[in-house]
Amino acid sequence: MVSVSYQLLFEKSELKDPKMILNDALDNITIEIDKTIFEECIQSQYSKDIGEKMIFLCFKIDLDEELDEDLNDDLIDEVISSFNDELKSNEIEAIFKYYDNDLGNELKKYHSKIFEIEMKIREVISFILIDTYGNDFYDLFKEINIGKFQYPKKRMVKVEYEQNVLKSNESMRKDYLSTFFENESFYLNFGQYQKLLQTKTLQQGDLFKIARFSNTYEDFQKNIVDRGIKEDLYIEFLEDVKLLLDDIEPLRNCIAHNRTLTESESGKLTDIHKELNKKIEVFNNALEKEGILKIYS
Repeated sequence: MVSVSYQLLFEKSELKDPKMILNDALDNITIEIDKTIFEECIQSQYSKDIGEKMIFLCFKIDLDEELDEDLNDDLIDEVISSFNDELKSNEIEAIFKYYDNDLGNELKKYHSKIFEIEMKIREVISFILIDTYGNDFYDLFKEINIGKFQYPKKRMVKVEYEQNVLKSNESMRKDYLSTFFENESFYLNFGQYQKLLQTKTLQQGDLFKIARFSNTYEDFQKNIVDRGIKEDLYIEFLEDVKLLLDDIEPLRNCIAHNRTLTESESGKLTDIHKELNKKIEVFNNALEKEGILKIYS
């Protein structure tokens, strides 16, 4: 079953029955079909006069393969596309398309790419930060200009914490994140990855902490200067991918909010997906070659 809902704004003098518009659209289908099977496909939902001259009409189209043996996915797509074209050719002031499970299925394909990209990047980032610090596995951004883990307020599990506590309470933050097998990288958006190489400005409280674990003045100076990610391979990788990741953020927003991607946007996402997979593979190979990472088969 494919359902698509529409809202149309007509001038009353130009009002046309959506069933007639669908009938005209069926004339443009490349496959010969029995138009009578579509007679009950349009379900009117409501209408409302808008002022003296306009009428607001809402309806949906339900297309089910059970209507006819020839009504397959390709034909359904063609019917909807032809109907959309026919709407554009009529004297309609405004057209809005809402619930569209065909669009939903298309967005699921894009979301799977976003999901794969994000999980692979989180995996790499976690490795880089854990290898850089060697401890504080639930406080990975302590030296980076991103800020502390940004908590959700609650989750539907037995673990619930008050707002703001997770930022300041290390043990509660660790308990919360470990419950879901996550770390702070799960709370970054794609635009924030470019900040991973920016060390934060030290405040007076930070200097006191550094002084406490520094044995000499030279150690104190070194601990102030020698902060953040230092390994050349890690820096090169993060520099190499940050623009690609930054480009994903508006595409992810489009998918998350169920908006139609243009052809160029969908092509861009596919290209980024391929390019990032290549860069991660090259990075892993370089880690193995340099003896930083052991690969187990």
